Amino acid sequence: MDLAKQTPMRPDAVFWIASQSKPITGTALMILVDEGKVNSDDPVTKYLPGFKDQWVQVESTGQHRVLARPSRPIQVRDLLTPTSGLPAKSAIEEPTNDVRPLAARVRVRVRVRVRSSTMLTPGTEPGAKYLGANAGINTVGRIVELVSGMPFERFIDDRILHPLRMFDPTFWPNTAQLARFAKA
Repeated sequence: MDLAKQTPMRPDAVFWIASQSKPITGTALMILVDEGKVNSDDPVTKYLPGFKDQWVQVESTGQHRVLARPSRPIQVRDLLTPTSGLPAKSAIEEPTNDVRPLAARVRVRVRVRVRSSTMLTPGTEPGAKYLGANAGINTVGRIVELVSGMPFERFIDDRILHPLRMFDPTFWPNTAQLARFAKA
């Protein structure tokens, strides 16, 4: 469990799964797609109106940015692939955005100040370029919350983990789980 201390692995060790939570989030969304509550071809604005009036940064030199309207809105499927064009990180997320509630993490993506108006400025056209980051999958999690009417973590527990008889996975380990945490 701890290589430096040469602590042997326990059968009930808890592991940080990092980006392996992304397919679980995708599964949560696809449950809602199967139930007809979400359409992956829908624009994200259907679920998160704050994503309207999008702009794409097409050029950046020194202190100037050139913006243009994207050829199409970000679709839910773009968040999953991830080809939304959302920047990997914004200045407000330093050092991390993971400690904030999901609604706040997504709001960071929507509200980027450009002069006096507020608009979303993806780095590339939606659907045009792959960028592995948490921006899209966090937005998917927020859509799951809004459509299901329950916190994301509860949806994951109630609809995926508990039916599979998985009771130990968590986003927020308690003291007992932390005592069984394997060091990365």
